[in-house]
Amino acid sequence: MKTPKQHRILAAGLSILLSISTLSAPAFAEEADTLTDRNGDGIVDVFDIVLSKREAVEASRPLTFDFLPAEGNAGDTISVDVMLNNNTGISGMSMLIDYPEEFSPVYNENCCLSYELSEAFLNCGISISEVADRHLILIYNITPIEFFDSGPVMRLDFTIPKDTPAGEYPISFHNVQVKDMEQNSVTAVLVERGSIVVNEPPQEPVVTEPVTPPTTPPPPWGIDVSRWQGDINWNSVKNSGASFAMIRMGYGKYAKQADTKFVQNYNNAKAAGMPVGVYWYSYATTAADAVLEAKACLQVLGGRKLEYPIAFDIEERKQINLSPSAFCAVITAFCNVIEQAGYYAMVYGSANPLETHLDSAMRQRFDVWVAHYNVSKPKYSGNYGIWQYTSKGSVSGISGGVDCNYVYRDYPTIIKRAHLNGY
Repeated sequence: MKTPKQHRILAAGLSILLSISTLSAPAFAEEADTLTDRNGDGIVDVFDIVLSKREAVEASRPLTFDFLPAEGNAGDTISVDVMLNNNTGISGMSMLIDYPEEFSPVYNENCCLSYELSEAFLNCGISISEVADRHLILIYNITPIEFFDSGPVMRLDFTIPKDTPAGEYPISFHNVQVKDMEQNSVTAVLVERGSIVVNEPPQEPVVTEPVTPPTTPPPPWGIDVSRWQGDINWNSVKNSGASFAMIRMGYGKYAKQADTKFVQNYNNAKAAGMPVGVYWYSYATTAADAVLEAKACLQVLGGRKLEYPIAFDIEERKQINLSPSAFCAVITAFCNVIEQAGYYAMVYGSANPLETHLDSAMRQRFDVWVAHYNVSKPKYSGNYGIWQYTSKGSVSGISGGVDCNYVYRDYPTIIKRAHLNGY
């Protein structure tokens, strides 16, 4: 049994430890009620203080960071909202957001990460940047902040590349650190894992009219592929009768958005003796952005030889909503840069927007690669060099469906005679 003196010494020591520990206690912990004999030893002392503080922390509602649900279709640009709940005042924070590997954050005209802060955070000196090659976004404050609101903190935009398979893609927080208004670390922070849902593509319309072959015999056919076809056995593709391949190089206006399978597909297709062309998926709505996309495309191409054209893939809804003149200006800007670099340019798109947006001068200026499925011929009145007639082809050497195309021009001969594409 301890003497009163020993008891007082122990109580004093615990009191000192408690005073140190409470410096880092969450600012949102409630003050203890009027002290009572919490542990039932007949004495109101430091042990009861410890118990009261512990009860207050357990009863408090911790800060919670989470994501609002987000969804979109392949090829869309979507927004993800970051939320903060139960905030009673913070002066500093930092965190990492791990975004899906398949997606790419949106950048502004200065090649910086594009984001939108909530009104409460606009003057708080928040910095947001991408961690290069890590699929992480770093968020932290660079000046002292006083933030008391709960609710939206920021909005981050991501692009879902074309042909991204439908499914649920996780997005999560890491290394969340928060300080209260007294600069104490807030330890009771919860983070909720979120996700981005990519919807199933819309079903193709059912065509009741009989579909007849476009010609008898049909013209030569080939495929177009991207990373979503996985590892391709190009010798099997060649032996199946495919006469050419259009390979995706990437998308957007940054070379770092190159298709991760481009180099592998190019090298293996060439090794199998397959004539190759390429395409670049566009998000541009202005001529200036189209020029940046063309430069990124050429950077990824790296001077490689091609037997088929470089196609400008324009099919985003925001592009189709442009006026015909603006639509044509975007195409012209991209293709001009490609041609000035000594390559053969063409434009890819669906039949309807090409029909409604391309004027007669554009139809004569650039070759067209038109997409239209379940029809006997594309409903595009201009001339076209390639027709993408299905997205559900079955070709030996490729797992799953693949885009198949008929070709109507002898591009290898045309390109080599004109000494284009590295020839």
